[in-house]
Amino acid sequence: MIVYGYYIIRLIMVKISVITVCFNAILDIEMTIHSVINQSYKNIEYIIIDGGSTDGTLEIIYKYKGSIDVIVTEPDNGIFDAMNKGIKLCTGTWVNFMNAGDRFYSLETIKDIFEKDEKYSKIGVIYGSTITSGLINRPHRLSSLKYGGIMACHQSIFL
Repeated sequence: MIVYGYYIIRLIMVKISVITVCFNAILDIEMTIHSVINQSYKNIEYIIIDGGSTDGTLEIIYKYKGSIDVIVTEPDNGIFDAMNKGIKLCTGTWVNFMNAGDRFYSLETIKDIFEKDEKYSKIGVIYGSTITSGLINRPHRLSSLKYGGIMACHQSIFL
């Protein structure tokens, strides 16, 4: 808490869990790790689930082990199995999947979204646009997606 004059301002930093799933992602994993660990928002729990890479991916991941909260490396049954492992381990209020090769738009992205959490207290999913090859891809309205336990738009989504 910060006391300023007669007002008490409580700073709330909601914990955000970011999960990266990967397998043999040596060309992409370091960019993704940098995008997460260099965010200006500091209450981030970073989890990497690796499917047992053999191409040097693990060496890159372990180079940053001091900035990664959980590293799991073992064979899995595909990307959704890996994602489910990550979900079981996370403790954040919000969860984001940042696959190897993905990155946040800027180092301020999470801070810009969650600096004042009260605006999201009654929302279950936050999603936004993605940029691929310099083009902005706008998401469909969430009501048009199959969400509700079946599927949700993957790109730029916080659950």
